[in-house]
Order: sequence, then C-alpha cells, then structure tokens
Amino acid sequence: MYPSDMCLRAVTTESRDGWMEAQLLDLDLAIRARTMDGVLAEIEHAIVVLYLAAKKLGTTPFATTPQAPKQFREAWKQAIGGAGSQVGVINLPAEVGEALATALRVSKPAQQVRVLQRMA
Repeated sequence: MYPSDMCLRAVTTESRDGWMEAQLLDLDLAIRARTMDGVLAEIEHAIVVLYLAAKKLGTTPFATTPQAPKQFREAWKQAIGGAGSQVGVINLPAEVGEALATALRVSKPAQQVRVLQRMA
C-alpha cells in the first residue's frame, strides 16, 4: 500500500536496439534507458531537475509542463493492460512530491510515486 494515489502513467516500448523508451502521459517527458530500472531512475532525475529549474527561474514547478502529445494518450487507451501495470516506484524529495501533486491535482502528496506502464 502506498501513502497516496499519486502515480505517473507511461507508454513504453522496446526500441530496435533493445533500449527501453517511455513517454510519460501526465507530464510531457520522454525517457530512454537500457533497462526499466534505468527508465525509473531517469524519470526521477528529470522530475527533480524540472522542479529545481522552475524554482531557480521563480516559476511554479510543473505549472507549464504539458501533458504528452495526443498520440501517446491514444496509445495508452488502445494498449492492452487494463489500468496499467506497475513497473516501479520513484522516490522524490518531499518538496518535489508536493509540487508534483499540486500540478497533477492529487489530494495526497507523496515522496513515493508509482509508475504504471502499458506497452505500445
């Protein structure tokens, strides 16, 4: 059981060269890594970097980060897998989790965020 209902959805594929590629739906963020664990680490890193950049610029974190393009949201709807399968959990600093929860309109911010996938 996780302390919140906050999760990130990703459409994932394996590229021709064997790398994992993930497109987050809730934030327009594309990640590529050799393994799913690498994808999770890159998602975590990118979210923290987006947060720090916004703070440095004096803007609200994640306020201007759009959703993924429509083609990926459609791929999520058409992919097999029900609500999506959990591939892991990313751990965020408390202030990053709070800012992300605010942007995603989630009632309970969390430092642990579930990542769900559907294969495209």
